Amino acid sequence: MIYLVPGIVYLFTIGLFLYGWFRIKPFRTKLHRPVPVSVIVAVRNEEENIKTLLESIGRQDYPRHLVEVILVNDHSSDNTLEVLKEYTWVKVISLENKFGKKEAIKSGIENARNELIVTTDADCVLPVNWLATYAAYFEANKSRFQIPARIKVQYIFFSPAGWTPSRLLLPRDQEQSLK
Repeated sequence: MIYLVPGIVYLFTIGLFLYGWFRIKPFRTKLHRPVPVSVIVAVRNEEENIKTLLESIGRQDYPRHLVEVILVNDHSSDNTLEVLKEYTWVKVISLENKFGKKEAIKSGIENARNELIVTTDADCVLPVNWLATYAAYFEANKSRFQIPARIKVQYIFFSPAGWTPSRLLLPRDQEQSLK
């Protein structure tokens, strides 16, 4: 009998998750008027990955003349910049006196010329409809995409002592930059 109560609670919880999951309305990518998009990528020592990313950006089913690609070099010490010279359609910015991904993305945003700005990482391979989906959602909802800032958590249910989201997501040497 003692095992029955946790089982019922578990099944109820799973039922709530399923109920919520099936209530989500699928978003259909139907773009009436393509909007100009700026794609920002912060790169640091991505010589091995950058070609794959840029090829996947080049294969997007989105009008090429509406896509601005900005790669912000965060003091790479490998041949990343040499690889980027092959891609004349990419705008390359190098950080001079600043360091870190946060500063690189900030610099990219400051240099972007389009209203819709999306970011990705250099080690990603993007699906063909990636930009079309973002643009369609932007057009349908007139939403503003923002880069998430630090989330302050007052209380986390069942969390170990001292746990915060920044400790989960960032290496220890970068935690201090959030404080």
